[in-house]
Amino acid sequence: MTIIDPSPVVDDEALRGLQLGNATDIVSSPVLNVEEVEPEPEDDADERPPVSPLSASAAAFLSTAAVGWMLGGTFTGTMPRLLGVLGALLGAAFVGLSYRMRNPSVLQFLALPVAAILGFALVAPSATGTSVPQLIVDAVKAGGLSQPPAPFDPGWRFLLLVLTCSIAVAAATAALATNRARLAVFLPAPVVAAGVIIQPPGKELLSVAPSLALIVAALAVAFGGELSRDSETGARFESRRLGKAAGLVVVIVAALVGLSQLGFLYPPTQDSTVIPPKRPQTPPPVTNNDVLFTVKETAPTPLRLGVLDVYNGTAWLTPPYDPKRYVPAGDGQLPAFEPNRVGDTAPPPAPAPKKTVTVEITVVKPGPAREVPDVSGTVSVSGAPSGSEFDPRAQTLRLPGHSEAGINYTVTAAAPPDSTALAAAKITDPRLKPFVAVPPPPQAVLDLISGAPKNLSPYERLQYVRTKFYSKITAAGPGTPVDVPPARVEAFLNGTPASPYEITASEVLMARWAGIPARIGYGYYNPDTKAGAAHAVDVRPSDGAMWLEVWFDNTGWTPILGKPPKAQSSLDDQQKKNDKDILSNGQITAQLYIPIRQEGLSLLYSIVQFWLARVAALIGVFLFFWILLPGIVKGYRRTRRRRWADRHGPREQLAAAYAEIRDRAIDFNIGHPTLTPLEFLDVLEPDEEHRQLAWLVTRGLWGDLRRDLRSEDVEAARTMSRSLYRRLVNGQPFLTRVVAFGSRVSLRDPWDATLPNPYWSRSPISVVIGWLAAGIRRLRPRMLPLLGRTTVLLVVCAFFTTGCVQQLDLSNQAAGVAALPTVPPKVGAFTFQRTTIADAQFAHYRNIALIQRFGFYVVRQDGVAVGTLQTASFKTGLRSENRKVREGVLTSLGGSPKVSKVAGQLFYTVQINDLRFVVWFPPDGLTYQLLSATKDLANPTDLFVRLIAVEQGRSAQSVNTHEGASPADARREA
Repeated sequence: MTIIDPSPVVDDEALRGLQLGNATDIVSSPVLNVEEVEPEPEDDADERPPVSPLSASAAAFLSTAAVGWMLGGTFTGTMPRLLGVLGALLGAAFVGLSYRMRNPSVLQFLALPVAAILGFALVAPSATGTSVPQLIVDAVKAGGLSQPPAPFDPGWRFLLLVLTCSIAVAAATAALATNRARLAVFLPAPVVAAGVIIQPPGKELLSVAPSLALIVAALAVAFGGELSRDSETGARFESRRLGKAAGLVVVIVAALVGLSQLGFLYPPTQDSTVIPPKRPQTPPPVTNNDVLFTVKETAPTPLRLGVLDVYNGTAWLTPPYDPKRYVPAGDGQLPAFEPNRVGDTAPPPAPAPKKTVTVEITVVKPGPAREVPDVSGTVSVSGAPSGSEFDPRAQTLRLPGHSEAGINYTVTAAAPPDSTALAAAKITDPRLKPFVAVPPPPQAVLDLISGAPKNLSPYERLQYVRTKFYSKITAAGPGTPVDVPPARVEAFLNGTPASPYEITASEVLMARWAGIPARIGYGYYNPDTKAGAAHAVDVRPSDGAMWLEVWFDNTGWTPILGKPPKAQSSLDDQQKKNDKDILSNGQITAQLYIPIRQEGLSLLYSIVQFWLARVAALIGVFLFFWILLPGIVKGYRRTRRRRWADRHGPREQLAAAYAEIRDRAIDFNIGHPTLTPLEFLDVLEPDEEHRQLAWLVTRGLWGDLRRDLRSEDVEAARTMSRSLYRRLVNGQPFLTRVVAFGSRVSLRDPWDATLPNPYWSRSPISVVIGWLAAGIRRLRPRMLPLLGRTTVLLVVCAFFTTGCVQQLDLSNQAAGVAALPTVPPKVGAFTFQRTTIADAQFAHYRNIALIQRFGFYVVRQDGVAVGTLQTASFKTGLRSENRKVREGVLTSLGGSPKVSKVAGQLFYTVQINDLRFVVWFPPDGLTYQLLSATKDLANPTDLFVRLIAVEQGRSAQSVNTHEGASPADARREA
């Protein structure tokens, strides 16, 4: 039975015009002469059978396994190589198995999430005390790949697994999408080539030979898959081909081994891995004081993390990094001090000391570095993780990877020498000459050293120099590494305050000028340990310390601990904890908080940054929905067409059902909207169901079924249309489907324009642009010169650079400024001492400050500084009732202010680390007072209330300092 049954020839002249194919028999009917042209074959069309998913996935696995094996060689151990191969297997297996499903892209899309979950599971056991993302970030920041073999930190487990899995997925899907199995090999090949460059010395052959074998095997599988697709090949042919490939791999590997033995392929590596000395990094700010280590020791001992032993004339530098200088830190005797590498042999072991001490160290909170503390004179380490190394020059311990919580090891070291042994020590070792190298001393240092008695031993001479040096030094400021040239040391001797780092650096310079080998040691030191039985002591970031290390022949590198007898009193409670033995010289270090008007480019930048961040977020949300909009509109169009067709009849229902296929094909760039259903058959692969649907649509819309279309025909068309639609979509790659989902082609040019198509004729963007263009055209050209481009620019700039308060003249004008409050010299047990320490600082900001006058007082309790008090008067025209003015004062402190009401007064409190700021604005709004209190001041608000009472002429005991709740806002309903 044919789909179109030809009607019999009828002699009736009236019916002849209705017969199909007889239009040319009618008189005067137009005739179109068209030469039949053979269609030209498309050059880009690939009519070969598709590549087997199994062969493409196998080739992708083998080539990506070469990547994983090569990249794994840059790390220590065999686990990295295994994880690299596992990631390749995971990605290739997901792609290969996906083509056994109806929708392959679902399983392909799940490959990376599954790899990420597996990577998280591998890292999670090492995330004790931290998080998995932090371990991943620490692995990247460590930068160990620049000096392979790098430690395989926990974060690299996740990165290596996800990387190889993604490469395998990309290689396999690219090969299947382009119908070329060789792409599964060629995409990972550049990564393999790049991995050869970063292989550690001595492991080149172990990495290159297996990787090359895997690449050749992947090529054999890929070409075999393409040959089996293009022609009929039997099992015997495939066996011979694979056998030849295996033989080729054996020959290539043998050649590599032979060339490597001759030294031609892999020549001896140069000592290019040595990193020259560099400046120490500035330590990050301490945001907490958590326990880092617990130490069991019988006496306080500095825990050494590293040293600075190179001086370039202005700054102290780290030792040169030479990975070949490190030796394994096993349970045996560690080597003696050796400043440089001695060939390929390890330095001799250190002589056994007469007395030893043991220090048991447990890591509580791991850090990103590999170095962990040891002590001076270390002779052996037990319990350290396998692969730990020891540097004979710096005499420091380094783990094979980042430290982890729970690591416990014991350090055995020589007992610290007593003063008698040090007094008898000598310096004769010729290796110590680089540790005495220093520029000529300034005159003040020469005068100090020349005053030492002539008959002193090296240690006694050192102590004489240090004692004289400390008598002239005043400590002040944080211990941040800075340059310390010789002229700076002379300035310290003349009374300039020095930071803790500058004092230690100057000590080392003074020791070298005295002829004693010296260097800076840094690490941790907690003086709370009591002599006697060993007990656990917590080590925190606040215990960070630097000290002088000197060399004597019979004691080795010995830390010399000491503190200057004078230091400026600090308001930092943490610093006072570290400097328990430092005496005060009556001075104080503090900060003056000056509210200023924010203006200029900094404010413009802040405003632009503020709005750009919000506009960018809105644009991102808009673009996200703008990309999804076509798919949503097409889903709505499908429903609307269905309802519209149900209201009109079978013919419209048939057209709506078929239009979904054609519009979807248009989005896939398949066919053209002008093709008829029968012509569209030639665009797709031959399909019986598609052919029946095309004839049914043709007959129902334009043929013999047009006048007798039944509901059964419509239902059959809908069923076939849904089946064809589903198979058409599932046959496209995932990326093509995503692009088609957001395509607007079928919305702008649908297959049938008579069907409902809820889409605007003009794009909203073009409509907005049209509105803007019309608005510009309405502007009269003669009005623009009145404004002028320069005037417009100035107005815009003035708008953006408006200050945080009012546009007032903040120059130095004392007229009309309120007087400062009169601060009493004493309130109860507290004294207020006026100081001019901040006058010079305020002079730099006077013209942009919101205040005209200020008073600065040191608050003391029993002679100890516990805080500061600042009083200030606003400039003319500024009052604290203005919210902007009040915020200008509070924002200069940082943090988030909290409001409280005490004794009828409003106080703004800000907590910054260990300091507590309390601000009070009087009712007249012309002044304010700021109390900065340390932890030693138990109740700063109580003191502040009593101070205000005395300033107002009342008794300090007459106020009730009970702190109540925040005041109610009068603008709110009760």
